[in-house]
Amino acid sequence: MSSDVLRLVEEGDAALFNAMTALEEMIAASGRKYLCGDAPTVADFLIGAQAADMMTHGQSWKAYPKASAWRHSMFLEVPGFL
Repeated sequence: MSSDVLRLVEEGDAALFNAMTALEEMIAASGRKYLCGDAPTVADFLIGAQAADMMTHGQSWKAYPKASAWRHSMFLEVPGFL
């Protein structure tokens, strides 16, 4: 790989880490089941779809237990999610 490609991959990994850390902290601070309350909203669908893409890039959910629990709720309890 060229140095430009490696730099872009590293920048993408850093952006993903920052976004997932922010999601984890937001879920932990709210104490709610979903992003904006006790029922899913459009925010859960939009963020959920983007976060699901993380798996495509070979990242793990292990470092984000709150986000992982939220994601499982979305898959198991919300009809039509992904």
